[in-house]
Amino acid sequence: PAALWQGTRRATVEQLLPRLGPNRSAALQSLSRRLLLSAANVPQGPASGPSLLALRVGRLLALGDNQQAAALARLASSQLEDMALTRVAADAFWLTGDTQSACARVATALRHDQDPVWLEANAFCRASKGDQEAAAISAGLLREQKQGDAAFFTLLGAIGGDRDAKLSSLAAPTPLQIAMLRAAKLPAPADILLD
Repeated sequence: PAALWQGTRRATVEQLLPRLGPNRSAALQSLSRRLLLSAANVPQGPASGPSLLALRVGRLLALGDNQQAAALARLASSQLEDMALTRVAADAFWLTGDTQSACARVATALRHDQDPVWLEANAFCRASKGDQEAAAISAGLLREQKQGDAAFFTLLGAIGGDRDAKLSSLAAPTPLQIAMLRAAKLPAPADILLD
């Protein structure tokens, strides 16, 4: 309901939403999802952290509801300058196989933030569009900055056509790495599910 947060301070909601997470109770999981997906007016008060939309998308990802997280993230423009939302939206899109939407978020992020995670994502976006030269430039920048790990460079090489690329380990993969593994069409290493 639209009045869901009526009488609740925004600071309270910002403090409590991050506490929603996976648990063993199916009823609590369902209630958490319903709360996160409810269309409600924003609670009153000044924002002190990430947007409520970013918090909601992030919590849906934490619950493992990638499809709903992506659907909620799509409600916001890819041009919105909310870096917390940009990051969780890109993660939701990587996890659901929506590379085009994720890459739109990456383009927005790169205008405001040169964090190596965005350079890695940009290299993947370029490679996935067949622009291997631009992907190689991004990869070169990462190497110069001593950023990126062996898995990233192996996956990027495989996407670029390196038929000898072999991925021996990918423990605790990021959403970007999962998207890259899917695009590279390499077998998943045994340790991918151990964490």
